[in-house]
Amino acid sequence: MTSVHQAHSPAIELLTKDDVARIIKRSARHVQNLVGDNLMPAPIRIGGGRPLWRRTDIEEWIQRGCKMPQAAEVSP
Repeated sequence: MTSVHQAHSPAIELLTKDDVARIIKRSARHVQNLVGDNLMPAPIRIGGGRPLWRRTDIEEWIQRGCKMPQAAEVSP
């Protein structure tokens, strides 16, 4: 796990793919598949590096029952 400190804001805890896999008790490959299918929060990439997830994004996703929020319907 990685912490990033920003000026005037609390530390943001970042998780690797392996961290997320351990939290949801699935394989890293399964995490990759969920991301590819837009079934979990997308990772961020700092400087084009490896994918990282904000712990808060993953915790909120789990609290929603591992479901992505529905996009708002747009009326014509």
